[in-house]
Amino acid sequence: MPFLIQLFLIISFSVIVISSYVMSSITISKIRNEIRNYSFVLAKSLSSALISGSEDIENIISSIPFGIIITDDKDRIRFYANLEVNDKVEELKEKLKKQKQYAEIKYENFNIGRIYYLEPTSIIYLTILPYILAIITLGTFFIIVLALRNAYKYEHEKFYSTFAKGLAHQMGTPISSLVANIELLKKGEDRFSQIQDDINKISSILKRFSKIGSSINLQEVSIEEVILNAYKNLEGKLRRNLQLNISGNCKVMGDIELLEWVFENLIKNSYEANSTKIEFKVSENKYFCIIDVIDNGVGISNSIRRKIFSDSITTKSKGWGIGLLLSNRIIRMHRGKIKLLESVKGMTTFRILLPKVSTHENRNHF
Repeated sequence: MPFLIQLFLIISFSVIVISSYVMSSITISKIRNEIRNYSFVLAKSLSSALISGSEDIENIISSIPFGIIITDDKDRIRFYANLEVNDKVEELKEKLKKQKQYAEIKYENFNIGRIYYLEPTSIIYLTILPYILAIITLGTFFIIVLALRNAYKYEHEKFYSTFAKGLAHQMGTPISSLVANIELLKKGEDRFSQIQDDINKISSILKRFSKIGSSINLQEVSIEEVILNAYKNLEGKLRRNLQLNISGNCKVMGDIELLEWVFENLIKNSYEANSTKIEFKVSENKYFCIIDVIDNGVGISNSIRRKIFSDSITTKSKGWGIGLLLSNRIIRMHRGKIKLLESVKGMTTFRILLPKVSTHENRNHF
């Protein structure tokens, strides 16, 4: 899985955990202050009742929503409410005393007792919430990372499966021709030149495919020259005329053989879409060569437009659908991008962006 995606996930989950911890801390602090203030107000309101020995004290403290302990001027327990364990009230009072969770009860500036108060259960939940969330987030992070790695592994396996099919498809014609020429050679016919042509084709196919999974040797190339070479390579395979127009030119750092393969795929796809002409409009901006490939074929159906560069999509009965898949990979190997701009009956436009010679290292501008 790409490092940037992992970094993004780590930062995102860290922000979630840290923000939850901060918000919990703020909320806990606010609740504690409110409870403390409430206890001081309660201490003030109970001072007269404690002096007079009013019977309303128990009714008053029973309505308080949190546990309290009321002591006299000797700090002896007189009343308590909302406590779960009665036989440990003294221990609880001493614990609250150490934590300074009490308010002095005064009557005419004399201390006549204290109100010890417990924090509500919600504070405990809020205290552990960030840790629970951190554990859940950590688990979610690992699940997502594992899922993404499996997805990338699947995509790689899928690509190389398609890659193998494409190689077999490309090799089928020259190998069949080679076998036929060898049989004719056995019968005494002179087929050495044809056999040499078949071997050269096989060698060229293997050379191209070998570069897909490895690094490429870049050199300064002319886009116009690459397009003309690609068209020339296909001339013997096109049974009807396909008019080629090229306007403009630009130089990029690229692998001639792989870039020719890209343009061969586009020209061949255009031809098989019943185009009678294909036009390459070459322009440039500050960083990129822009190549618009326009034909007048039948177009690409809406159902496959979004996945023509990622899946083995084909509209041909005997096609493997790897032409645009491999073209996309080759363009990305050159730090560029290919996309379908529009496609309607009578006009389909692809756009290719490739870094110019002078700005080839400016990858971040794409």
